[in-house]
Amino acid sequence: WIQAISAGVDNFPLAELKRQQIYLTTASGANAQSVAQQTVGYLLNDVRHLQSDAEHRLTKEWTDLFHRTELTGRSVLIMGTGNIGRILAGYLKAFDMHTIGVSRSGRAVENFDEVATMAQLSELLPVAEYVINCLPLTTATRGLVNADFLSKMNQYAYYVNVGRGGTDVEHDVYQALKNKKIRGAALDVFEQEPLPQDSPLWELPNIMITPHTAGHTNFYYGRIFDYFFENLAVYKQGLKPVRNLINYDQGY
Repeated sequence: WIQAISAGVDNFPLAELKRQQIYLTTASGANAQSVAQQTVGYLLNDVRHLQSDAEHRLTKEWTDLFHRTELTGRSVLIMGTGNIGRILAGYLKAFDMHTIGVSRSGRAVENFDEVATMAQLSELLPVAEYVINCLPLTTATRGLVNADFLSKMNQYAYYVNVGRGGTDVEHDVYQALKNKKIRGAALDVFEQEPLPQDSPLWELPNIMITPHTAGHTNFYYGRIFDYFFENLAVYKQGLKPVRNLINYDQGY
């Protein structure tokens, strides 16, 4: 049995662990509140222009040139209805947003007004005002957000990725932002980290870049130890651990 200290396990030899019948449990949920709260910050910054206000402070400019609005009544499409997606949907419901979840199964989940399957994405992308990626990196999600995906999004939509960088085709995201095929984006994860200094993403005016910090919280390791000891108590009884047990066929 292996207890991972991360939520994602795409860097583990899953096929070999399955072959050897080794249990693998993850830290899924340990940073869910942190990721969800930072994501709310991205959306609030988008409608309230807080980053621009902070930049004007440095130049001592008292200016209000922006169209400030609210999250109230907006539709948000959250890809991934696990711990992060569920908590995030709850936070956004407090802003009276319409929450749509997308998952492999499409089953109903707390805090979502509706949940669809991944096969229904094409119908939902044109109407969502915010698209938030909380997906794990699997063979099914790698490169999901590509030129075709982005072309189906509303031109005025805002894209957020707090899941895995490998779910984006980064060049396609760059082109969509550069050519204003979508309104803007906030990215916390990237195909290569740290993001190279010569990445063209740095130069875009309609993007917020954070250095994979959404999951950083002082509560993280304490929660992982709680998960570990919960699973250990079960494992010592000769049973398989149940908290965050990986399904090798699904990859998460």
